[in-house]
Amino acid sequence: MDNQNIIITGLHLAVTDAIRSRINTKLEKLFNHEWHIQQVRIEIEQTNAPSHADEFSAKGHVEVKGKPIVITETGNDLYHCINILVEKLDRKLRQRAEKIRSNRKHPHAIEIENADIPKAND
Repeated sequence: MDNQNIIITGLHLAVTDAIRSRINTKLEKLFNHEWHIQQVRIEIEQTNAPSHADEFSAKGHVEVKGKPIVITETGNDLYHCINILVEKLDRKLRQRAEKIRSNRKHPHAIEIENADIPKAND
């Protein structure tokens, strides 16, 4: 895992070494499963609204070939949000890999109308 592929930012929240270490440790699982990951961005935020005091949100962007994967998780405990976020990102990456593998194993038939295909000589 290359830490240059991981970007961690905080909004209304200081990203401490403990938070950064926890995120890097959890993200190792993603890089072990999927080596096509180009970059992972994690944005953590603490809500300042009085009605949602002490609420955190963690948003993960995984950039892979094709459409990026974006997941958001909110809750009262930041570390729990990070754990759930990484689990959801891992699940999405596994689903994506399974879909690619399934499409590769089951090619679609091609119909060629009125084509004179020469036969190979034995």
